[in-house]
Amino acid sequence: MTGSSFWYRLLLLLPFLMGGVEIVGCNVGNIERSVIAPQSGEASPETLPCRNVPHDAGVTEICNRPERVVALDPHAMDLLLSLDIQPIGYAEVDVALVHPFATGDAMNEVKYLGDRLTKSPTFIGTRSQPSLEAILALKPDLIVGEDADSSSYSALSQIAPTILLRGTEADQWKSNIQRLSKAFNSEAIAWDVIAAHIQKIQQAKAKLAPIVTQKRTLLVSTDGSSFSVFHDQNDYAGSLLRDLGFSLITVGDNRYPNVSLEVLPQLKADFIFVMTSSDNTVEDERARWAQQPILRSLSAYQNNQVYFVDYQLWSRIRGPIVAELILDEIQTLLLPDND
Repeated sequence: MTGSSFWYRLLLLLPFLMGGVEIVGCNVGNIERSVIAPQSGEASPETLPCRNVPHDAGVTEICNRPERVVALDPHAMDLLLSLDIQPIGYAEVDVALVHPFATGDAMNEVKYLGDRLTKSPTFIGTRSQPSLEAILALKPDLIVGEDADSSSYSALSQIAPTILLRGTEADQWKSNIQRLSKAFNSEAIAWDVIAAHIQKIQQAKAKLAPIVTQKRTLLVSTDGSSFSVFHDQNDYAGSLLRDLGFSLITVGDNRYPNVSLEVLPQLKADFIFVMTSSDNTVEDERARWAQQPILRSLSAYQNNQVYFVDYQLWSRIRGPIVAELILDEIQTLLLPDND
């Protein structure tokens, strides 16, 4: 690490470490303020001392640097690839499976993250039902996943050291990548990832400001029939939009309230982001809006300001790589002349 690189990252993150200073609305409550940029020069895997890594299911002792790592879900995959770790095994969300990992084509098998892989990981089942037998056969020295079902922690820990990190909300990935980086002695990389994200938010917000200022934005998901409004302060996609300066429309007190077609005109949205979920696709949903009279009547639709996006990208992976992809997509959609 060069001296100039260190001071650049320190200056960029200093307001976050001091606390009480807000930059582009980023939620930094989940960032561990005790993290300090590590000294240059990492120890080799053979000489790394054993260290305890706290996570959402307990504390796991890691000795040396894990080389054979299994990712139990897309969030874990995003974090690992962000740390330059190539997982040897991977579980996917069932509705996001392109095909059962049979061709060895990593770029097509792992949706949105495949181009970061150097080779295809072994498919070990779905996020909700990973195969313990398949994991065991890979002989991993570390297993990483979300704490969706901590009851599996004991069984997984008998196979290999296991780290489970809840990643469903807002900027939770920032604290997760810092904790996970300790397992690989890669704290400097985690620091760089967070700093790069903050800088991209700043740049994108400046470009979007003339368009989104004082505009009402509706963020919904739909399976092709009903709509759910995403307006909670801790929601990942919603928080990202707020960081960019969008003002999200709230509906009631429920976290993800359902709304009918008839209610949508009453919300008077200037922008609408429609996340297609379940088996619904962007193409199918776009066709539905073109055919449905109420949807066609919305002013946002008539002004070409309804944007159809994939729920897998916007709300299932929830990590720094997909955050960058979402930022790029938003700018492509709203700033068609953006270089």
